Amino acid sequence: PRPPPSPPPSPPPNMCVQHLYPHANLHTSRPLECVTLARADLRGASLPGIVLDGLSLRGALLDAADLSGASLQSVDARGASFAGAKMSKVILQRAHLDGASFAGASLHNADLSSTTLHGANFSGADLAFAKLTMITEGRGIIFDGAVLEGASFTDSSLDNASFVRASLRKASMEDMRLSHARFVGCDYSGISLADSWLTHAQLSGEVLD
Repeated sequence: PRPPPSPPPSPPPNMCVQHLYPHANLHTSRPLECVTLARADLRGASLPGIVLDGLSLRGALLDAADLSGASLQSVDARGASFAGAKMSKVILQRAHLDGASFAGASLHNADLSSTTLHGANFSGADLAFAKLTMITEGRGIIFDGAVLEGASFTDSSLDNASFVRASLRKASMEDMRLSHARFVGCDYSGISLADSWLTHAQLSGEVLD
């Protein structure tokens, strides 16, 4: 009988990982061998204040990582997982976050302006006072159970988004496209929806102020 086939070789170690530490700057002083963090396993890593601007984090695992105050501007984090991560005051401007998961993450005062977020998952996340402005590619985002108190969504397009049981107290949702969005059982106290389009949106539960 033929011998069983050999298992596929293990992928080479990611050369970037050894250069990651709190407040490291891989944007201005990135080693030559540090090309990408795509599919890197950084679950539980403590990396507050790190600068990863422009790097690829596509498919990376950062569940429960500490990225407080980190700069992730213009990263490609499509399909990455940040579930349960600490990301307060993180800067994600112009990042590509399609299909990424931020379920249960803390994004208090985070800046996600001008990001792409098709199909991203923010279920149960804390986005209080976060900035999600000028998002033109945000179809199908899930905000179910999220805390969005004081968050700013101005000038964004979030068609087919889901806000089931989300807290939207004092959120700014002006000049938005929210067609086919679902608002079920939400707290709308003090919300502003001036000049927003809610064509075929579903609103039920609490009454708008």
